[in-house]
Amino acid sequence: MTNTTSYRLPVWLPNVVTIARIVAGVLLFIAIFYDRKITGIRMACFMAIVFTDWVDGWLARKFDARTAWGQLLDPIADKVVLLGAFAWFCLVGDISLWFTVLYFAREIVQTIVRIGAFASNKQQQVPTLFISKLKTALSYFYGILLFAEQLYLVMPASIARNWLHTALEVFIILLSYTGLVKPLIKKWNWNVGKK
Repeated sequence: MTNTTSYRLPVWLPNVVTIARIVAGVLLFIAIFYDRKITGIRMACFMAIVFTDWVDGWLARKFDARTAWGQLLDPIADKVVLLGAFAWFCLVGDISLWFTVLYFAREIVQTIVRIGAFASNKQQQVPTLFISKLKTALSYFYGILLFAEQLYLVMPASIARNWLHTALEVFIILLSYTGLVKPLIKKWNWNVGKK
């Protein structure tokens, strides 16, 4: 009995961390949108939220605690945090409108697809592609850079800053849509092969 109880706690621990990330992300961006300010504490909170993305993955691997719920919630948590960040930075003019619109569109479509797949088979774990993990990591890096730029003016407005932003935005969008379309192409090729 004791062994079962001690085993169940770690199984749910990654999901608890993921849910905490969602709640923390929502509260952080409510505060930022409310008084329209980036502070050192808020940047530290954003970085702590980013760190929890690694923590829940590590816990899931360490305790062999991968669950269908976890694989649904983890990308949703990333989306909540990153969409909040990019909405704010678009509002204040730090990132491109085209990037924000394309990013939001992709994340909404991907979330609908994931939730639909989960609803049809709750036992089916939907694996996250490496390219999507790379997109998320790069998006978090861009978010941290944007916080640092707004707070510390590490890169004042310049041609180099614009080029860096454009390069990051283009690369993130390419990764985003490749990650979205790749499974559909594979599925289509598999169906064609069966015929």
